[in-house]
This record gives sequence, structure tokens and C-alpha cells, in this order.
Amino acid sequence: MAAIDQTARIMLVTMIGEAAILGWADHSQMTRKTIDPNKLKPGPIRHEQLPLSLVARINYLRVTLDEVYPQSMEKWLDGFQRDANPGNYSSSARLESYF
Repeated sequence: MAAIDQTARIMLVTMIGEAAILGWADHSQMTRKTIDPNKLKPGPIRHEQLPLSLVARINYLRVTLDEVYPQSMEKWLDGFQRDANPGNYSSSARLESYF
């Protein structure tokens, strides 16, 4: 089980890196803006229900990352429910192979 957890952590880091590269490839279009964190508020719930297969993957990530990012399952689900495309990540197919 420890080997799977380590592999999942490596895959998550890869997935985050790919998202950063794909999402922010055109740095010439970026501008820096300072925002008061106290003025930030969560976006709307876009998905009242998430597919059970996605909930299982979210739970696996939660358990795997609990040591470094301890959050309740409710917080994890809330974040994914607010996401425009909660199951649409570039490396999700590779990450799924470990579940």
C-alpha cells in the first residue's frame, strides 16, 4: 500500500505540473494583481451531485494527501462541486489506474 501511496503522490505532482504548464503557457497575457484575501469568497456550487467514481477518486486523494493537506471529505467535495469541470484533468486517466 505504501508504494501505491508514493506513486499516487508522484502522479499528483505530475498532474499539478501539467495543469500549470497547460493552463499558463502564454505568460505574455498574464498580469499580476494584488487581492485582499479577506475579500475572496467561494464560487457557486456548480454540481450538486458528483459521480460516485469521482467521489471515490477524491477520497483516495484526500487519504493520500492527509499528512500534508489535512482536510475533511466535506471540504474536498465542496471544492470539486464548485469546479467547472471537476473530473476533467489532463492526467486523471493515468491517476485512475492507481485506484
